[in-house]
Order: sequence, then C-alpha cells, then structure tokens
Amino acid sequence: MKNITILSLLLSLGSTCFAGEREASGTVELSAISGELIITISGSNSGCGNRYYITPDSNDAYKQAMTSMLLSAQLAGKKVWVNGEGNCNTTYPYSNAYKLANMYLYTN
Repeated sequence: MKNITILSLLLSLGSTCFAGEREASGTVELSAISGELIITISGSNSGCGNRYYITPDSNDAYKQAMTSMLLSAQLAGKKVWVNGEGNCNTTYPYSNAYKLANMYLYTN
C-alpha cells in the first residue's frame, strides 16, 4: 500500500511539472505553413520551445475564436498567455511545437 501511495505522488508531481513546460506568454507572431497556423511566442518555455500550432477549422467555434484572438493580439502588439497539450511535435512544419489548447489575451 505504501508503494502505491509513493508512486501516485511521484506521478502527480511529474505531471504537474510537465504541464508547466507547455505554457508561455509574450507577444505573438503567426505564420501559416502546410495548412497549419504556427504561433510563435516571444517568451519561451523550458519544454518544447516557444511554438504552438492549431489546425484551422471552419466548423469549430473554439478554434475560430482562438485564431481571431491571436490575430488581434499580433496586430495590436498585445501579450498573450498560451498553453499546449499532447507531446512536443518535432516534425515539419511544427519544429518543436505543442498543439494549442488554451489562451488568454492580456488587455493591458
């Protein structure tokens, strides 16, 4: 029983640390490559770099909203916070990027 408790604690600590590596904040630079929208953040994170990607989808309102917010942030020079999900994708065109999961647009 004691070994299971220790293993559960280690797994929860590991997942907590790993989740923090998927976050970044800074200004936005967008590019479109091979049907993917690549988001580069001026700040960096320690896990995969400072890149995220999203596949545009006209039927997904959440992706449409994030894309609009990212475009607005780039045009206005505003800072954003983003986080990704899944594994770091190292293949072309991602070049060390996480799939974009959530974002926040700073207003100040």
